[in-house]
Amino acid sequence: MATPEELTALLALRRRLLLELTDLVEQLSRYPYCRLASPEYEQVLTTLQKAWHTGDRVFELNPGLLPHLRQDVRTLRRHAEVLRGMLAGLASCLQNRLPEVG
Repeated sequence: MATPEELTALLALRRRLLLELTDLVEQLSRYPYCRLASPEYEQVLTTLQKAWHTGDRVFELNPGLLPHLRQDVRTLRRHAEVLRGMLAGLASCLQNRLPEVG
């Protein structure tokens, strides 16, 4: 059984990851070819949509869902790492294409 502190911490982390993922998706949406390059992108969008739809309330009302909350947080964290990597790759690619100034 989860302690109230653990539940609060996991829900806060989940919300922070959802906000970060939403921001990363928004940044990546500026590069339409990115979606074609990564099938993971569509998976992230689906997971993100489901997570926002589920919300926190379901976990608050049913502490027995703690294992699912933990898994949700792990999945969101993994997706954030993937999207950060995609953005870093795009930034590196764009930086290499810029003409040198000097």
